[in-house]
Amino acid sequence: MPGFAVQDGASVLCLHAGQARPTATNPRVTLAGSAAVGLVALWKFGPDPPLCTLPPAAGGPCATAIWTAGSTRVVSMGMPLVIESGRAICTPTSSPLSVKVVQSRVRFT
Repeated sequence: MPGFAVQDGASVLCLHAGQARPTATNPRVTLAGSAAVGLVALWKFGPDPPLCTLPPAAGGPCATAIWTAGSTRVVSMGMPLVIESGRAICTPTSSPLSVKVVQSRVRFT
């Protein structure tokens, strides 16, 4: 699955414009001066970044997310890395995450 590697600080949003941030990073790999993110890291929404706007009556807001697919041939510290074309799912809404802004130097093909 081709795509750019995702670093801490990348703009990653749910479908409802909530910004997600990783709870853990991979300090062994840096991308544009920021740590890369391993596939097993849990992602959380707000309070600092904008929160998910899906109202509770509609099943929201998104609280956490986990990536289910990432780099396939490159690992760091034994785990795959998050890539922009990977797949992620939010809980409790089951919405996907979308990478909007990411570093543009490290690309997996």
